[in-house]
Amino acid sequence: MKPVNFIFFDMPAPNSFDPLDADNGINLNAMRMLYLTPLEVSLDNKLTSTILKSFKYDRENKEISLEVHSDLLFSDGSKIEVNDVVIAITRMASRRPKFPVLKDIEGVQEWAKLEAPLKQLPKGIQVVGQTIKIHFTKQHSSPLFRFSLELFSIIPSRCIDLNSGKMTCATPPFSGYYALVKSDAQSLSFKKRTEYKMLQYPQDISFIYTSPTQNLFKEYIERDDTVIYGMDLRLKDGTLQDIPQSMHFEWLPAARFVYLSINPNIKPFNDPLCRVVFMEVFRETTKVLFQNHLTLSSSLFTPIMSGYLKDEELTQMPLSPEQEASCLDRIVHEKIPWHISDSSNLALSEKILFDTMKKIAPQSKPHITSFSERDSQFLKGENSFYAGSSGFWAEDPIGDLQMFFTPKLHNSTAFAGHSTMLQQQLSELDDASSSLALDLKQINTTLYHEALLNVFLHSRRFFAAHNKELLQSLPQAVSSPAFYQVLKAESSND
Repeated sequence: MKPVNFIFFDMPAPNSFDPLDADNGINLNAMRMLYLTPLEVSLDNKLTSTILKSFKYDRENKEISLEVHSDLLFSDGSKIEVNDVVIAITRMASRRPKFPVLKDIEGVQEWAKLEAPLKQLPKGIQVVGQTIKIHFTKQHSSPLFRFSLELFSIIPSRCIDLNSGKMTCATPPFSGYYALVKSDAQSLSFKKRTEYKMLQYPQDISFIYTSPTQNLFKEYIERDDTVIYGMDLRLKDGTLQDIPQSMHFEWLPAARFVYLSINPNIKPFNDPLCRVVFMEVFRETTKVLFQNHLTLSSSLFTPIMSGYLKDEELTQMPLSPEQEASCLDRIVHEKIPWHISDSSNLALSEKILFDTMKKIAPQSKPHITSFSERDSQFLKGENSFYAGSSGFWAEDPIGDLQMFFTPKLHNSTAFAGHSTMLQQQLSELDDASSSLALDLKQINTTLYHEALLNVFLHSRRFFAAHNKELLQSLPQAVSSPAFYQVLKAESSND
């Protein structure tokens, strides 16, 4: 097959090839190209595996068995050992012991507190020959799915410092279907590894990071070898006004949400009432700017999911005019820090934030900063806001929800995830319970009232190509396919 280019117009290039950084959306697509995970999800929404000879979950005995192939290689020619798969799991567990499924591995909580836990295995993990056995303290409905996430990407165990858990290889040898052959600030170039000849996908794939205002974007969009990847928000807010009407689109499920997180350590946002007041103005500004173009919603869950609530169902906290006026006045006088990117093409959330602050505090000026700095600035209290987006898989939406608020996973959920009430509600979720829909609606309501993580839009991701023969039809059950999966496979070798 001919080379294919993917255009990313609403995110920068990856800033890490460490699997533990795959929680950041800018990193995970490249990692899926480069690394195998213990399990994978096929386009027909079934669990498969290349690295495993067999896998099964014994629900009655609360145990997973993973049998690792003995004849697969990393890109440098070294053998993929069973310990490489083990450390992909234990490293995640040591860094994030509250992660769904991992938190219920027998002995993992005590083990994670050790000074150097990676030097030994928790009680619930055993290795016998090529087989990894994982024993849980409770039953799960679909625990295998978690191990298909990019966070469990397989790299050589020799690239991990067992004392600190840090990755020591700048770019580890690759276990996946493609190898990285070139990278710079605007692009990544991948070449299919010869070990995986059974995959009838392009030998060469490139990721190109640009913006619709740049000539590079305009140069590529009408080429027959190019696919555009992005969110529908950009189709509707005027960003992609020059995109050809003739392009062919394939849509991912309507299961994504866009949110604004607020740092409660910055006054007056230590007062939940002031967070609610600010979001009222922010949401009203969103309506003024985009009501006729975007799917406005304050619900964490989209209409296709259990737990969805219309805005009128998300009962607002009773606020008097005096309370509202007081909070707005405090926002002005506290001179809250806020940032927008140094890009000439502001993200939609930045446009809304800019107009919101202009309405509340006309004299307040934003700090200009780069995208890469926003995480640390938000956590340090140097920035009041963090905009992001996420979504849920059809395979295990409850696990996804619990994962989203796992401590030390996403910087954008750092403060919302520390909510005692929210964590209690999340821990009590049972996907077999008859009250599940009500429980999810309660979580929705808690988030709305605490106003630490505030949903304001629903969205969808898309792939678009001038050449419709590039893309295959995407089943709606798959929320985040690997990029090679969206391309039509050829029946013969190239």
